Amino acid sequence: MDRFVYEDILENTIRPWARAKVGRAFVFQQDNDPKHTSGNFKNWFQRRRVDLLDWPIEHLWEELERRVQALNEKKAEVRIQFKEVSGDIYPSGELKRSELVMRVQPNEAVYMKLMTKKPGMGFGVEETELDLTYNNRYKEVRLPDAYERLFLEVFMGSQINFVRTDELEYAWRILTPVLEQLEKEKVQPVAYKFGSRGPTEGDDLMKKYGFVFTGTYKWVAPKL
Repeated sequence: MDRFVYEDILENTIRPWARAKVGRAFVFQQDNDPKHTSGNFKNWFQRRRVDLLDWPIEHLWEELERRVQALNEKKAEVRIQFKEVSGDIYPSGELKRSELVMRVQPNEAVYMKLMTKKPGMGFGVEETELDLTYNNRYKEVRLPDAYERLFLEVFMGSQINFVRTDELEYAWRILTPVLEQLEKEKVQPVAYKFGSRGPTEGDDLMKKYGFVFTGTYKWVAPKL
């Protein structure tokens, strides 16, 4: 199917069905609603003559990954870093900060990075973790990816993994001024080297708010 067939199905089949089924409780997040005035990132692609509707659809994902997700690692996670405690008896820099990491995708996991004393009579310490990695804990269970689970919920008529309408509307109320400010100031996405950790400005921003990156942590696969 070409792009026009996809668009026809969306406009004349999926949207009417969805609105008839749930009425005003249904909100499209990416429907070019006039109240979502910012077109900064869309324009960024247009200026570079990238057709985001270059079907078949896998071409779109390849282009987005190449231009937007060209990092050395694909992951989405929440990382909470804890500050050092007072009264540290070890030499400066030997104790690394503890971190609580919640990885959303891929390889869903929750783990706590911390320092522990090495076994034995000495006082040496090393970085280790308390780890709940789903793929290791549930080896016999097939874990669906995010969109696979999302489509299943749609077919089943379940809203468990969807935000409520009022939450979605409130999120746009918060983010729309931010997007408008980006558009007003003509802020451009920051370029970075393909395959790197990302722009150095990202590291600078974390440092500004007190985050410390050491790069010394080495994850060791558990032996169950």
